[in-house]
Amino acid sequence: MHARTVAAPSNRCIVPKNKRRGERTNWLLRIRNVDKGSFTSLVFSSAGGAGPAATVFLKHLDSKIAEKKNSSYAQSISWLRCRLAFALLRASILCLRGAQSFRPAAALA
Repeated sequence: MHARTVAAPSNRCIVPKNKRRGERTNWLLRIRNVDKGSFTSLVFSSAGGAGPAATVFLKHLDSKIAEKKNSSYAQSISWLRCRLAFALLRASILCLRGAQSFRPAAALA
């Protein structure tokens, strides 16, 4: 997981879209041919926005959830966005604070 601020001065260096598209196409071809799978990077901003591929993925996932649970699109997409928001929040806190692992208590002699 990478946490970035969109408006940060270090992110002002903009890569041309055609170069990004070419790199993404090469990566997808490699995943498809070598690993026999598929890959979609889900990009979310800190302000709550989602990238184009993430939006398509969420709509596709929501249509399957709505069909399975016999619920409306509005109900299922709000449930999915809520779950996603809390999952992203937990992941962000984990990145910022680090893992809170439990150490076994020292044996008392």
